[in-house]
Amino acid sequence: MNELSYQRCNIGVTINHKRGDNKNQFAAVYLCIYYMIFIQLYHLVESQTCYIKVEDELWPLQWYLNKSVGDKYDMNVLPAWRSCINGTDVTVGVVDKGVQDHIDLKINRRFDFSDVNEGTVSSLQHGTRAAGVIGALKNKNFTIGIAFGSEIADIKIASTAVWDTFDVAAFYHHMDSIQVYSCSFANFHTGTKTYKLEKNQEDAFIRGTTQGRGGLGSVYVFATGNSGDVTELSHDSCAYDRLVTNRYVISVAGIQDDLSKVPNGEACSAMMVAAFTAKGGAQHHKIVTTNVRNTSTEYFNQNSAAAPMVSGAVALALSANPNLSYRDVMHLLVLTSRGDLPEFKQGNDFKKNAANLSVSSYFGFGLLDIGALVQRSQGWNKVPARESCNANMYSSCCKAVEEYYHLVEVKLCTISYTEHVEVTLKINHPHAGQIQWVLTSPHGTKSTILPGRLLDSTRYMNLTVLTVQMWGENPNGFWKLKPTALFDRNLDGGRVDFISLTVHGFDCSSSDLSCLKPAVQDESFFITPPPYEVTTDKTTDKSDKPDKNTKSINHSVIIIAVVLAVICVVIVILFVVKRKKKLCFKEKLRSKNSENSENYPTEQHIPLKC
Repeated sequence: MNELSYQRCNIGVTINHKRGDNKNQFAAVYLCIYYMIFIQLYHLVESQTCYIKVEDELWPLQWYLNKSVGDKYDMNVLPAWRSCINGTDVTVGVVDKGVQDHIDLKINRRFDFSDVNEGTVSSLQHGTRAAGVIGALKNKNFTIGIAFGSEIADIKIASTAVWDTFDVAAFYHHMDSIQVYSCSFANFHTGTKTYKLEKNQEDAFIRGTTQGRGGLGSVYVFATGNSGDVTELSHDSCAYDRLVTNRYVISVAGIQDDLSKVPNGEACSAMMVAAFTAKGGAQHHKIVTTNVRNTSTEYFNQNSAAAPMVSGAVALALSANPNLSYRDVMHLLVLTSRGDLPEFKQGNDFKKNAANLSVSSYFGFGLLDIGALVQRSQGWNKVPARESCNANMYSSCCKAVEEYYHLVEVKLCTISYTEHVEVTLKINHPHAGQIQWVLTSPHGTKSTILPGRLLDSTRYMNLTVLTVQMWGENPNGFWKLKPTALFDRNLDGGRVDFISLTVHGFDCSSSDLSCLKPAVQDESFFITPPPYEVTTDKTTDKSDKPDKNTKSINHSVIIIAVVLAVICVVIVILFVVKRKKKLCFKEKLRSKNSENSENYPTEQHIPLKC
């Protein structure tokens, strides 16, 4: 309620009260109530609706946010923007080789991790492009970022080729001020190397997720690599890179406009979500973004472009609800991503797990739906604290690799809702790197945790791998781990020294899990032209005033307005009834006094009908 409303109402009531004019006083009170209620409703409606008029030059080419003719899908960002959510008060750290100053970026240099002036201009190209996808400003220059109201932090590292070579402090740098760390890089994948998560590296993630954002946890978003071309001998999988497959990060895949995999995209059981990236060919299927020297580019592609898409979406979710923990963000992505699209039913290894969630090793839980993510974030109930249960191989000693399957039993575990499952394998075999391992949950959900690689000549493997594909299931029961020899190899002559399975999740028995049900998606988000105005005319008025045909009001606001109007009517009725009773009492008292008084006034009095 604004101060002016109170002033006007108080003045009216005070004046009429001094006059002693009951009718005018009633009218003033009625008008005040209606005035204040409807002024409040007006502000409520206005606060729920923003009018987006995008005038950035390359907006018509941003097909992944703005469906152009012939495109069936985009990532549904417009509902978030029209709800006035644009990333305000969120800072996204771009962990890369540097971000150059740009007229289309809002970079907060006090968060710089190292000297931005070091290195060549070309070395800043990759990071500057990633930053534009996240937060390019809405200012008629070049493109618009998903979270155009956010700030960019430049977390410049020495190298993005080898994980061991840069300071792990980058991942908790200004962790109370930087909410999201966007990482468009992975280890150098050759089809032969396996990258463990060293203790100092894991400690960095633990520090960020437990202490970052005041204890809510920093959000880490990682691209999963570009070495998955099955036609190449060096075909690789992100399963062998613990940098991007650990329980502290969100692993992102690139997906093409026709919902097919990027030709060299990698697959792994830790994949959580997919976002659009560039496809060769037609111009409108490229990713446009900021570039060095205050220019733009249409050549940003592969998983490097997909990860900042998700980072921008997470920035919007945190802008809508700053109290989300990093695990809340993961749950929201799982529950709102689109794994139910018709194209996914025709292949791409999508399957339903026992919790009725569609999931794929190529695309995680499906295509990023920014509008659903932001909407669900606003009314989200925090998930309970994380618990962990551990179980070792169902054997007292070593077992031959060639056995049909290996059992691990999880029992008496208080977890009833699974998030991440980690499996540690110690294998001694002449062709350990060429064996595929498939994990089956007690409910029958299968997950290929290690796909096997042709060039991998590893004999002794000691590796922890991650799967998210049992998300939402109860973990209690027998888990099966089945090896399969690939590339004309056999399983003879080796042994399994150790198998350990760790389940991370929580007990949902005392929690309201209504928020953890998969979202019921509205197909119109994707196939109906959205209500926005697009222009590239430089002479157009700068204001974002609404067009008569573009105004929309949230259904919840309409409901609130109706409820308040009813309350207003009830208040008025109660006020009238109470006032009438009071006047009736005075009238009876006056009548009684008039009968007993000899000095009754001679003026005419009209009795009140009570």
